[in-house]
Amino acid sequence: MGSEDTATLVLKYCATEKVRDLVLEDLQGLQCPTEIIELVSLNLVTRFWYRPPWEVAFGSFQKGTVTVAGDAMHAMGPFIGQGGSSGLEDAVVLARSLARAVGAGRSAGRDGGGGGGARHQEEMISKAIGEYIRKRRLRLARLSLESFVVGLMVVARSRSPVTTLAFVAVLILLGSKSLKHANYDCGRL
Repeated sequence: MGSEDTATLVLKYCATEKVRDLVLEDLQGLQCPTEIIELVSLNLVTRFWYRPPWEVAFGSFQKGTVTVAGDAMHAMGPFIGQGGSSGLEDAVVLARSLARAVGAGRSAGRDGGGGGGARHQEEMISKAIGEYIRKRRLRLARLSLESFVVGLMVVARSRSPVTTLAFVAVLILLGSKSLKHANYDCGRL
């Protein structure tokens, strides 16, 4: 089985053993230090997780006062170079939302509105997390969809002109401009 066939199998089934074998093969070809090869051979990965763009757009990211951010919320391929920066954006928006909730809870306590009970604090935190998700969802869905489409264009072995046209149409509808992503301002912390 050639490397291309193995890579296709890995993408299709996300078999951790196949990923390990493929990486080990590449590392040995690069004459990588033995210590690194030994670490990779341990294969501590138990499962791959990927959220398709439609799950980012419509999925649930909150359960009470628990949420996810970064790759746990929107793992995407490296095709548009926005995965890490969008995780940092998540951190800023979540921190700002939680800070507002804490500030509102403190002022409610000073104003005699109670504000200090555990149930009230949970409600405030839950609302803050909901605000964070609402503020992030559209941008993340667009980034995920664009990365997904560009990834399909990159890894597709052969595609018809109709398929290529469909990919380009989706990218045009998204208004894809890489500087738009780089210049995005998630606001101040």
